[in-house]
Amino acid sequence: MTRILERPYAAVCIRQLKPQGKVYTLDTEKVEPIVFLAPGTELVELKDGARILDEDGNEIRPEHRFYRTAGTIFTYHTVADML
Repeated sequence: MTRILERPYAAVCIRQLKPQGKVYTLDTEKVEPIVFLAPGTELVELKDGARILDEDGNEIRPEHRFYRTAGTIFTYHTVADML
């Protein structure tokens, strides 16, 4: 499922772990991992089986569904928890 944001939305920076594929981790190398996505940003729903891990390797579960930015450099994305 693809979404286009209509208003600013808070999100966090993540990076894809290789060779695991559908496993992401918080990008703790960023000085400010929390960002605001601009209206018009295209997001795609994370695929079934995709997991996001914290810096200790614990899985972070969404309150609703995780969506990641579509137009970002491969392995680095921004993710938001949305209805």
